[in-house]
Amino acid sequence: MRPSTALKRLHFLHLSWLALVAAACIWGMQAGLGWQSAAFAWLGAACPALAGLLVLRSDTAPREPAQALIVISWTLLAVLGLLLTGGGGSPLTILLLAAPLTALLLGAPRMAAEAAIFAGLALFAILEI
Repeated sequence: MRPSTALKRLHFLHLSWLALVAAACIWGMQAGLGWQSAAFAWLGAACPALAGLLVLRSDTAPREPAQALIVISWTLLAVLGLLLTGGGGSPLTILLLAAPLTALLLGAPRMAAEAAIFAGLALFAILEI
């Protein structure tokens, strides 16, 4: 896959994530959640997508520290989501795949392997809690 195609896919994925998070917050507000809580939840859940959109502004591949920022933010969101929604039995377990797949789209297979190892360790630690 060409790097420009992968970056376009990452842009689309980050924008889609922002739309899904916004829809979830609006749904929460309709169910009685206060707007301050919804805004805080949106900001927390949108951090990886916002970081990705800020770093991936140009058509050139970002440098390794910028790639690491995106991958780490997806990993942290997945771990936080698992901790807040019931641990390893949560449907958010699938979110642990976001970081390695993002690293693969960024063209960093070594970073994808590292992210997969950290995701596995995080899942194991959460299952042991």
